[in-house]
Amino acid sequence: MNTKTRITLLNAGLLMARVTVGLIFIVHGWQKLTVFGHEGVTGMLQGFGVPFAPLAAVLLIALEFVGGILFGVGALTRVIGVLFMVSMTVALFTAHAAHGFFPDNGGYAYVLLLGVMGLAFALTGPGDFSIDRLAAQRVSRRETEKLSA
Repeated sequence: MNTKTRITLLNAGLLMARVTVGLIFIVHGWQKLTVFGHEGVTGMLQGFGVPFAPLAAVLLIALEFVGGILFGVGALTRVIGVLFMVSMTVALFTAHAAHGFFPDNGGYAYVLLLGVMGLAFALTGPGDFSIDRLAAQRVSRRETEKLSA
């Protein structure tokens, strides 16, 4: 397999993983927004002992829904990835760790996976098929044009 093919497959894999993780967060954020509502999410967070639960509820809903969209299209991917990792780490220790590993009992496997995926994208970036890459190419072209002018 040649280098160009390997790079294309790598970027296709990053795209599939990024879109899937983004979609998972979008759906969870939408559920929090439309099914549980701010009060329900606030109550859940208060039950887990999260400080400033009303504010944390707004931030969590926004992160999951808006952040999921941004992550899926590859915009602000590294920043959103770190925020997903932090959010899932909080979820792991406040809500899931006491229930063991397996998710069928409310365990932490699922949030561990999502947190690690956020961190992985924070470290690797979104790949070539992303808004971040398009923005970087546009900035690079502008800088090149300035230098040659």
